[in-house]
Amino acid sequence: MLIILAMSVPNLPAQIANTALFESLKFEENGAGKLYFRFTNLNFVRNNEYFTPIVSGQTYFGYQIAPSLVYFPTERIRVEAGVFAHKDFGNPNYSRIAPIFSFTYQKDSTSITLGNIAGNLQHQLIEPLYAFERTLTNHLENGFQFKHKTRTLRLDTWVDWQQATYPRGTQQEIIWAGVNMQAGKLVLQATTYHQGGQDLNLPTPTPATNSFQLACGVKYERAKWHAEAYYVRTTREVYKDTTLSMRTGNAFYAQIGVNFRW
Repeated sequence: MLIILAMSVPNLPAQIANTALFESLKFEENGAGKLYFRFTNLNFVRNNEYFTPIVSGQTYFGYQIAPSLVYFPTERIRVEAGVFAHKDFGNPNYSRIAPIFSFTYQKDSTSITLGNIAGNLQHQLIEPLYAFERTLTNHLENGFQFKHKTRTLRLDTWVDWQQATYPRGTQQEIIWAGVNMQAGKLVLQATTYHQGGQDLNLPTPTPATNSFQLACGVKYERAKWHAEAYYVRTTREVYKDTTLSMRTGNAFYAQIGVNFRW
């Protein structure tokens, strides 16, 4: 039954194409001077209770909603403001309620965004660099994003400022940044994660942490199939007082997808 079901799917890549979950910062044609109401909704159920060391048992069941207003002062500027709410079934309260605000300037094939960026799965990172569940647990990303897309080059680079800190603060700053670039068949993906800060007054001493992930490879896309292969490198640095400990890892990640059509 599983084989029959798989063959009945029109497009069957090894890594699921998540374009249905994209929430792009779209520009409306002839939208200058117009105000729009936008409502996005994601209903989800995902069970990870595999009883293996790869994925810890966790069930996600609930919904996310985000009503907002979108205004275009000019044909090149997009401003959006609204509210995001995340609800887990079985929890009487909302897990998260947060404001939404983004300012995007777009000219031709290039766009710059400040505020809520087009994040999570829309970065189109390979799964070893970005876990699918983060679109459920860390849906919003706030910071800066630069995107450029032409026939021969696709570039997405961003800074997601997840947690701020202040002098003598009681929490560390947390920053996640990355780049995804595809030029023809060549692909380069890299992310970095920083948790630390200076002159902090932490209730519990916590070491500063830096991690770096790199994936470089090739990607072929055809009408009936696609294939991609990457070399993946990861480095994790932990600073405790004046002591530095480091762990590194290397891997090879490849997949082939075939389109079945009746």
